[in-house]
Amino acid sequence: MRKKCIVSDLDGTLLKEGEERLPEEFFNGIRELRSRKIDFVVASGRSYGDLKKLLAPVLYEVTMICEEGAAIIQKGKMLHCRPIPRETVEHWVKEAKRQKAELLLAGKHTCYTEYENEGLRSRYQKQRRAVMPVRDVREVTEPVLRMSFFLGSGEKGGWIRRKGEKDHEVRISFQDESWLDLVLAEADKGSALQWLLKERGLSVEEVLVFGDNTNDIPMFHLVPDSFAMKWAKEEVRREAGHESACVMESVRELLKRQL
Repeated sequence: MRKKCIVSDLDGTLLKEGEERLPEEFFNGIRELRSRKIDFVVASGRSYGDLKKLLAPVLYEVTMICEEGAAIIQKGKMLHCRPIPRETVEHWVKEAKRQKAELLLAGKHTCYTEYENEGLRSRYQKQRRAVMPVRDVREVTEPVLRMSFFLGSGEKGGWIRRKGEKDHEVRISFQDESWLDLVLAEADKGSALQWLLKERGLSVEEVLVFGDNTNDIPMFHLVPDSFAMKWAKEEVRREAGHESACVMESVRELLKRQL
């Protein structure tokens, strides 16, 4: 079946480890896809503020699934949103402060952390990611799409895991020993993509999906033609139908077959 939509993870997939900018050939590829009436969707755990910077040359030519699937944005407009309930946010802010864990809240346009959280701010700024310091994160009034905890040595990770297992409203994922994310339990890349395809009247057979991490697996389960990057962990690769060394090269092969 002719493919009408390409969906790709960003970090570790479009952006390889250590890279901070997308190459010009990627943007040229997006323009070629659009000329053939093929949509391109970036599905990322990053905030809209980060994606807006990285995708600036084609900002209005792509759709963005942000914050692990908690939001879908196109041309600056929020199409779909699954925020964490305010009372749940307040509960986790209180617990984070009790444990002295640095906390970041992700809204639609940017992320917020407190002035005193120098370690977390420094980490984000080194990655050139959007973050706004505030006096108290409890002052953030916009819907919260994701909460991130920076634990330093990682000794507090067990506390959050145990708390998360009892809170069925949220889902916790560990990026590494010192960093974890919390989103609404029903929000993931797969459910966000499913919503988007239904909204656009597309079948899963008309889609290609690319990813490299466990948070991409819900998309692999949804779409038959799924690609794990060849450097992904085995547990990720075995959930995908194919492997790829480069998203745009695999897409170009697809275009040749569709001519």
